[in-house]
Amino acid sequence: MPTHARSDNPVSSDPSEDVVELDAPLVAQLPTFELFFKTFGFKRMHGSVWGLLVIAEAPLSNKQVAAPLGISQGSTSTCLNALSEWGAIHSRFDPARRC
Repeated sequence: MPTHARSDNPVSSDPSEDVVELDAPLVAQLPTFELFFKTFGFKRMHGSVWGLLVIAEAPLSNKQVAAPLGISQGSTSTCLNALSEWGAIHSRFDPARRC
């Protein structure tokens, strides 16, 4: 994934902390990802989730994706599963963060 997130603690190593800090100008580009996905018949939410993963510096947990987008963890999980099935993302287990 590209490195665009803030470098001063973009993803906490503490599993109880689910806050991801991203640069506001990059977050402002999420509608572009949404429009791109919508153009090809996908849901806007798929574009938001994929865009967030692209601009994040490190892999994100389900909670870390849901929180900044203001969507439920269930919706996030559905989007992540769909993106994974389409080959747009790859998921992996992080035993240190237990996610």
